[in-house]
Amino acid sequence: MTVLPETGPGTSINPVMAGSSLNVWSITLMTTIIVWVQGCCYWIAYRKIRALQNDALTEARMKLQRLENLDIFFDLPLYCGLALTIFAFILITAFGAEVSRFLAYAATLVGIIVAVILRVFYLYPLREQLIREGGN
Repeated sequence: MTVLPETGPGTSINPVMAGSSLNVWSITLMTTIIVWVQGCCYWIAYRKIRALQNDALTEARMKLQRLENLDIFFDLPLYCGLALTIFAFILITAFGAEVSRFLAYAATLVGIIVAVILRVFYLYPLREQLIREGGN
């Protein structure tokens, strides 16, 4: 007689730990997609801010105005993370919650992290520099 694990309302089986190669492959694919999408968001924002920094012909006040206009690029990782989360919820509805829940949480988390990195390490220092230059 074979004893099966109890799977009632109060129990859950981790699909990755269950040894399904499909789930491991799915998580690897989703992680790759998340990293690629967020890497693109980072690259786009980084290029925009570097172009503004390297513009020697524009005065500091105009650069500050242009920097405010670039704000959308610093929110881009959040928007892409949200879009991937919504996509994950669509997958949950269509195929179940096993691996799709990973995509939902990971996409949101990575989007927040990338947006914070862009704002703290690029946006804030440049804005501070331009405010100082504009005051002189």
